[in-house]
Amino acid sequence: MGRRHARLVVALLAANALALAAKGPRAKPAAARRAAASGQSSRNAVLCRVLEVKILPPRDLSLVLFHEAQPSQGPRFAALLRANDGAPVQFTTGSSWHPATVLRLGDCFGRGLLVLPAAHLHLEKRELFHLRFLHPPRATHAP
Repeated sequence: MGRRHARLVVALLAANALALAAKGPRAKPAAARRAAASGQSSRNAVLCRVLEVKILPPRDLSLVLFHEAQPSQGPRFAALLRANDGAPVQFTTGSSWHPATVLRLGDCFGRGLLVLPAAHLHLEKRELFHLRFLHPPRATHAP
């Protein structure tokens, strides 16, 4: 990837993150609330690893580039990312869950971007965290 292309990708990601932050938090759909209450959402959790963290001071946002920590989870992770692009998610590095927004990066296979207020929690490069998707992947039907 050329230097010019990389700058363009970073600029586009920052613009998308700012637009999402300007919209404010969205209410959880009823299905997501029921799934969280029933414990179903734990089946939609994936162990992930931080690749890079950027903080945007003017908006007090953290952008976290990440991928699945276990390659065997790749297909499941990809399906969850497709089903949750731009949606609210939760993540944890310990005992409490924190809200964020997840973005799927179409040109970066197997990568996602977390957008969260910088004050919530600071993640470090190579740090492991669990990401809980609030919407299950859509079932595909064979023809």
